[in-house]
Amino acid sequence: MRHQASPVLFLLAILLALPATQALYFYMDRHEQRCFIEELPKETTVVGTYKSEEFNHHTNAYQENPETGIIIGVEVAVDSARL
Repeated sequence: MRHQASPVLFLLAILLALPATQALYFYMDRHEQRCFIEELPKETTVVGTYKSEEFNHHTNAYQENPETGIIIGVEVAVDSARL
């Protein structure tokens, strides 16, 4: 006799995993800069995965270009006062 997992348990497992997952997806033009401010506890390690794609008008699709790069800068705020 085969036991089936309850759909409620499956949904509960998905809902418990959601708070641990965050994603960010956006479009940018060349030479454009974006600033994201995130308050993190001390000793927090941030890991990210990114990819850069350019729109190819010949194929009418986004494609990766190995000659294109992304510069990521991280600044640590000394205090919380910002303008």
